[in-house]
Amino acid sequence: MRELYKRLSDDGFDPWLDEESLLPGKKWEAELRRAVRHSDIVVVCLSQRSITKSGYIQKEIRFALDVADEQPDDTIFLIPAKLEECEVPDRLASWQWVNLFEERGYKLLLKALRSRDAVRKSVHEELRETVAHEARKSELPARLVNPIEYNAEYILIPGGKYKYSVTRKQTEVPPLYVSKYPVTNKQYRRFVQYLRGREPEIFPADTFAESLIAKSKTIEGMPDYIGTNTGEWHEKLNSKYEDDKRFNGDDQPVVGVTWYAAVSYCHWLTEVTERTTSAGRTLFRLPNEEEWEWVAGGGKRTYPWGDEEPDDKRANFGEKLGQTTPVGAYPTGVTPEGLMDMAGNVWKWMENRYRPDQEWRALRGGSWLYTSKNLRCISRGDGNPFNRNSVIGFRVVRLAAE
Repeated sequence: MRELYKRLSDDGFDPWLDEESLLPGKKWEAELRRAVRHSDIVVVCLSQRSITKSGYIQKEIRFALDVADEQPDDTIFLIPAKLEECEVPDRLASWQWVNLFEERGYKLLLKALRSRDAVRKSVHEELRETVAHEARKSELPARLVNPIEYNAEYILIPGGKYKYSVTRKQTEVPPLYVSKYPVTNKQYRRFVQYLRGREPEIFPADTFAESLIAKSKTIEGMPDYIGTNTGEWHEKLNSKYEDDKRFNGDDQPVVGVTWYAAVSYCHWLTEVTERTTSAGRTLFRLPNEEEWEWVAGGGKRTYPWGDEEPDDKRANFGEKLGQTTPVGAYPTGVTPEGLMDMAGNVWKWMENRYRPDQEWRALRGGSWLYTSKNLRCISRGDGNPFNRNSVIGFRVVRLAAE
């Protein structure tokens, strides 16, 4: 394997081999996982000895298979490479192998590596074009602000295809605007004040009431929750933690709101924007899980910021602070497009059900109370839509009306 490492290095590649790349004192398993996730291609070297040996070699293969399973079907990622005549393990038999002990074997390996390298460079070049370039191509601005939410910023996330972790099938997400931060207490309080009748200049409350009641009839359970007594809405839809100093700071994410309350807030934004601005019919809503996973990880990142393990600079998690923090407090955890708090601080309500046959709604993103494993882009949670606890908030997506 050292000979293969040297030949690949001489041919302009940057191979990772534990014997050459792993520094003394590093945790072997963690470094191996990181190396596999950062690699464009994993070459699994096979010999009579390796295929029968238990322990680390089998772990290496398992890690590679886990990551390979996340790749699109037509992507070259895992290459079994036989160093001598031997059987290819059943777990690797789905991938075409190469016989490196044959004269043409290394040439075939180089061809595969350069094919993937060309794709990788193409993808990286496309990313470097930035969201602004994508916006120009689609004639959409890279950012929008919403004056109703105290000039909350919405960032355009280009669409794309990826393998969705829930169905394990290829899915396509269209371009959409996503709020830079979760909804804050300050923003949500304006909604509650409107329900109290203290912001009548926005647009008539009775008009909104009629609209929300009509909207609720399209959602199972919502008519019973909000009722028709609009004078009670400011209490039903208010945050349960409005008077709790751990959670009620203006710039902290709003918590203690039900899924129905989050839907009502989004509907309010839709109605206000249409009736008081020149933006035309614009739909605000909660993201669904397919959108969330794409926005958070781009179909390839383990965490919103990349593949590095979570730490105290990237997210609020693990009950380390015992409460939420102001949005944007962890700039190292930002996504490449500029979204903050996609992992940690608060779970975010999703538009869709956790399972089609149950009432509970999906959650994404982890929170200040939960462990680091919940910060992964593919991690899921679920919650009763009536829940009003201190670990769930929400963020909003903005798009042309469906």
